[in-house]
Parts: sequence; C-alpha cells; structure tokens
Amino acid sequence: MLTSNTLLQNRYLIIRLLAQGGMGAVYEARDQRLNTTVALKETFFTDEAFRQAFHREASLLATLRHQALPKVIDHFAENDGQFLVMEFIRGDDLSRLLEIFGRPIPVRDVLAWADQLLGALEYLHAQRPPIIHRDIKPQNLKLNERGEIVLLDFGLAKEEALTTSQYNRSVRGYTLNYAPLEQIQGTGTEPRSDLYSAAATFYHLLTGVVPPDAVTRATALVESQPDPLRPAHELNPRVPVPVSDVLQQALAQDRNRRPANAAKLRAALRQAASALLAATPAETPGATAPIPPVPKTQEQRLAVATAQSDAPDLTMPRARTEHPPEVEFQFAQPPQKSRTRVWLAIVFGAVLLAVLAAVAFWPREQNPAGGIATGSPTPTPTPGNATPLAAREVLARGEQEERLYSFTALPGELKFTLNVIGAGSTITVELLDGNQQPLNLTGNRTSFSVASTGENEQGSARLLLDREQPVQVRVKTAYPQSLEAFRLRIEGPAKLPALDAANASPLAALFADRDRPLALPSHTLYGGQNSKKTTYYALTAGPGEINLTLNVIGAGSTVEVEPFDEDAQPLQFSDSATRFSVASTELNEQGQAQLVLVRQQKIVLRIHTSYPQSLRAYRLKLAGALPAAGNADAAQAEALAPLFAPRDTPDALTDNDINGRNPAKEAYYRLQAGPGALRLALEVEGNGATVTAELFDELAKPLLFNDNANRFAVSSTGAKEKKSAEVMLTREEPLVLRLSTSYPASLKEFRLKFEGAFKKP
Repeated sequence: MLTSNTLLQNRYLIIRLLAQGGMGAVYEARDQRLNTTVALKETFFTDEAFRQAFHREASLLATLRHQALPKVIDHFAENDGQFLVMEFIRGDDLSRLLEIFGRPIPVRDVLAWADQLLGALEYLHAQRPPIIHRDIKPQNLKLNERGEIVLLDFGLAKEEALTTSQYNRSVRGYTLNYAPLEQIQGTGTEPRSDLYSAAATFYHLLTGVVPPDAVTRATALVESQPDPLRPAHELNPRVPVPVSDVLQQALAQDRNRRPANAAKLRAALRQAASALLAATPAETPGATAPIPPVPKTQEQRLAVATAQSDAPDLTMPRARTEHPPEVEFQFAQPPQKSRTRVWLAIVFGAVLLAVLAAVAFWPREQNPAGGIATGSPTPTPTPGNATPLAAREVLARGEQEERLYSFTALPGELKFTLNVIGAGSTITVELLDGNQQPLNLTGNRTSFSVASTGENEQGSARLLLDREQPVQVRVKTAYPQSLEAFRLRIEGPAKLPALDAANASPLAALFADRDRPLALPSHTLYGGQNSKKTTYYALTAGPGEINLTLNVIGAGSTVEVEPFDEDAQPLQFSDSATRFSVASTELNEQGQAQLVLVRQQKIVLRIHTSYPQSLRAYRLKLAGALPAAGNADAAQAEALAPLFAPRDTPDALTDNDINGRNPAKEAYYRLQAGPGALRLALEVEGNGATVTAELFDELAKPLLFNDNANRFAVSSTGAKEKKSAEVMLTREEPLVLRLSTSYPASLKEFRLKFEGAFKKP
C-alpha cells in the first residue's frame, strides 16, 4: 500500500487511500503537472497475461467518452503495481447512500439512476467489439455533485470475447450477489451479463435486500425448491408490479430470457414507469415539492436521513414526465412554506404554464424527409401518427427520444446508413412491418445502433424483402440532449424520390467531411496547431501490408488514426484494435501499427485530434501496399519536418558515457546492446531539475526497466543524486535512447553511464 506524499512518475502525488481490496487499492492523488485532483487505481498482480490484459483494458478505456463514465487520463507500471489514472469523482456511492438512508431508496430516484446507467451501457455495448463492464453493483455507482450517476471501476471491463483465447482473460473476479450464472461458471460474458448485474443493483436499491447469488438460485432449481429471488414488490410494496416484473425478467438465469440489450431494458422500465405515472394523480402528496440539494457532507446526509424517519416515504415517480426524470438524488421533505412563498409559487406556476402552453403550440420546422429539425419534444409516436417519408434521407437534431417514419418498400435489398454526431448519444433504428412486427435485418438482428462521443460515427444495415409492403422506421435516441444531429439514408427499391439538393437540410453540412473525404495527397501527412480537429482521407490500398508510423508533439494532446472500409465498418490492425493513437506531453512520441489487407479495396482514414489547441505538430507516414502518391505539402513539410528530425536521425553513441552541463530538453542517441542485462547509472545535480532516460526498440516500443517502468528518472534539488536501473535483452538489437530534461535551466550537470550488454561501435 502506498503512503501519503509518495510521488509516482514524477507527477502523481498520493494524498490519501480511498479504498483497498485484495487485488488493489484506490487513492486520491494530485497531478502536479496539470494541477488537478485524480483517482489513481493500483492493481496488484505478477502474471504476465494479466499485465497485458491491464494494458489492453487501460488503452481501451482511454478512448471512451460518455457523461456517465469517468475519463481515463493515464496508465503506467511502477515497482510491482499497474496504475490507472482516472478523473476524480466526488460524492458517495449508492451503497453508502443506501446505508445512510437506512431503508429502500425511493422508486423515482432508482428509476432515474437506472435510466442513466442503461444509457451508459447502451454506449459501452455499442462499441465495436462491445465493452462489457462485468462488475456493476451499488459500490461501483457514484452520484456526482450534480446528482448524476457515474459508473466506476473498470478493472473487470473487457471487449466481448471474439475467441476463447488467453487474450480475453479478465483482470480479476466478480461480485457474487450481482454476477450472472454464466460469469460465475466461467462460460463467457456478453452485454446481457451486464443487464443481470444492473438489475440486481436496482433490486437491492429498491428493496434494501441483497439479491441471492445465482449459484444459490441454481441449486434451488436443481433441488426442485422455489427460486429464492422474491419479486421486488413482495419485499417492498411501494415498488410497482410492472417495475418488479421487468427486473424479474432481467434477472433470469437463462441469458436468452433477459432483454436483448440495454435499450430494450431501458425501454421496458420507461414503459413500466409511464404506466405508473398515468395512474398516479398529479396531486400525489409531495409530487410538486421542491427538490432539496444533494447533501454535501456526512453530517448533512445523516441529518437529512434522520429527518426522514417520520416523514412520508414518497417513493412514486413525479407526475411530470413520461419517464423517470434524470434529477438529483432526493430525500423528499414536506416543505415548510410561508404565505409569501405560497403566493410566489402560485404566480410562478401560472407564468410557467403560460410558457409551456406557448412552446407546445409553437410551429416546428420539418425537414424534407419528414424528420423534425427543430422544436420541442413530442410525445412517443404511435403507428397512427408515423411521419410519411418524403425523401430517401432523414436529417434531424436531438430533443426527441423517439421518432416514427413510414414508407413503402419494394421487393429487393434495402440499405440503411445511419450517421450520428453527439456527446454520448446513441441512435437505435428498428424496422417494423404493417402489423408492427419487427423485420429481421441481415445478420439475424432486429435493430442496429450507432453511438457518438463527438465524432461523425456511421453504421449500416440491410433488409431483404420478397414483396412490396409498408415499412415503419422507429428511431430511438438515448440522451437526446447530447445529440447534435443524425442522418438516416435509405438506398434500394422503395417508393421514395431522391433527395432534392435544393431543399437539403442545413444539417447536411455537418456530415460533409466524411461524405467527401480528401484524396490522400502523399504518403506523409502533416498536421499542426491550426489543423482541423477531424480530417478524412480516401485511398485505395492492398493487397498486403500497410505500415503506419505516427509522431505527435504536444502538451497533452492525442492523435488517433482509424481506418474504415467502403461500408464504413472499422478495419482491424494486426493487434485486433480498430484505433491507433499516440499521446504526447511535450516530447516527440512515436507509435507504429500495421494493417493487413487481403484484397485491393477503398479505405477511408480518419485522423482525429483531442485537445488540438495543445498540439504542436503530428506526422503520419504510410508505407507498403499503396499506390504512388505525390509529395507532402511543401510549406507544411518545411515548417514541421524539422521538429521530428532529432528522433528520425539520432546521434550515434560512440562511448558508454554521456555527460553535459547544458543539455537539450530532448536528445536522441542510437546504440547497439544485448543479449543480457544493460545497466544504466544516472547522476544528476541541479536545482529542481529531472533527467529521464527511455529506451525504444526498432518498432519505437518502449522497453521496460527492472522495476517494470518504461522510464528511468533522477531528480535533484541541490545535492548530487544517483540511481541505477537495468534492462534485460534476449538478443543483440539496435536501440534508441531518449534523454529528456525538465527545467534544463536548473540543471548543473548530469552523467549517464552504460554497463553490461552495451556494444561499442
């Protein structure tokens, strides 16, 4: 266990221990470089397969962006631990709130949290391949200061297994009472496994009773005993029977009996809540009570919980919306109002009703395809009010959670292409026949989804029909408030005219870059601080290997490269990843990836930059099975190429001793070493300066030192400081050494000496 004031990576200062378990610990730490508070998760294990799994999972999580997920900032290895640096979320987890409240949580709050959590699961499961959390429980759900759910602890998260190989081993176990039978038995997990855990969590919050574990339930079944999992409404009569029934289905032992996906479970809970709201009078006591603020301190929380012991338990959702509102955590108290406040409330209510009435009758703009482009949310559409499509394209903004369109399809194959731009939104498209029965898309699925965390994401599906028939298109939006726009295109035999360009929606411009990617100008692409955040390039390549080398220089920015095929499906690199990224915190960082194509095909490359204002420059080199291309932009090459020259042409290390008084902030050397142990002794004298040594192999991959860190640093605050480290090499190979200095003006002198498996030229 780490102690307070421990410094890791010359960056993260441990403040205090937050939690500890058998496999690791979580600390509050201070990022001294960015001057922010972070959560630092330490995981203990020595098995190399688990180390690789941790690295894979950390890289995977760093790409996720959703309002219900904490951001992953960094990951590294030091001493015997693997560390994950994440956004620090203040507040209590739901287990602690359940303990403070001392009884089941009000239904309205649980349903609101369930809606938020299932929206996050929709996003995770919509990744390619799906990301399975595998440890959803009250302790891993936190309420932030705005009363919103945040899903924590991705130590178990993994991509859905594509094979049964060792590559898919998870980092550790599971939590028994919330884990489905397939996870306990080790027969493999999938998105519906997360739904079981989520339902078990909701069950615990609504009843105050921990659900019996799946093994106990299975044993009872074998012994012809009743299922020990009692319906939630039997344990807490305030739980509506429709909600209890939905949870019972999601907690089915047979995964095939659970809802098909998070969207289905979310919709079922919303429907249960809507039925309940329809039967709940608007004058339900307390239904219009103001929402008290989230208690900030333990004393405040305990005081609120104590005050509630004699107060009515208002567990019914408020009769204000058609599904549970996403509100702050509430301990509803009968308010004590003065007469002045009552009159103010009446006046305010009258004004509010007038505004709502005006909004309700405000005319809404329709796009040419019949999709709503602007205006207020409308009620959930029904078959009778489906909007007839007037063109082969629907373009619309957010606001609505569900839309319904209709058209007549002809025999043959229809292709549906969906583009989504949002900040954590997911669009799901379902196709229905004239009897409102789902139509099967190719691949034996009844719907397809696209999630976006800021970029223009695209997906497609095909429908094969043997006769002319009416088709209804149901478009569902998760987190519509985060949706910037979506577009659905229909190609193939249908009684629909082509889109009239003259009447095209202004929203079409949002999708133009991906629709019309730039022709690849050369095999070397440069980008600087003034580059677009996202750029698309089109090229024809293959068959054979394409090697990509990406260099990035920035102050906390990341450049990401993604290849797509003609159908906008992501292509996999040789390591099975669909994205290849390099992050930089000041230095010239380099990464390589390989794409293998079995045939010649058209490709679209997306180059995306996070924090472009912090980017100094990037360079992407492509080599291999590519057609001839022109030269890089001369002006860009002249301005940016010199920034990458030191790493491109490192100085030959002619001696095993490097020393100096005024070093460059960043210097590179090439050397030959191995087999055996290559030892480094570094001595530094300065006034707050740090010298860091890093070794890279031929593929620009960092080598690990004997403490499992990929860098070796010595700091000095006056006196000479000296440390040693070593790297074990299995063969003789060429290496690149990077020496970087923080605060070089404060450095008086340094010396680095190589011993052991160093080879002189």
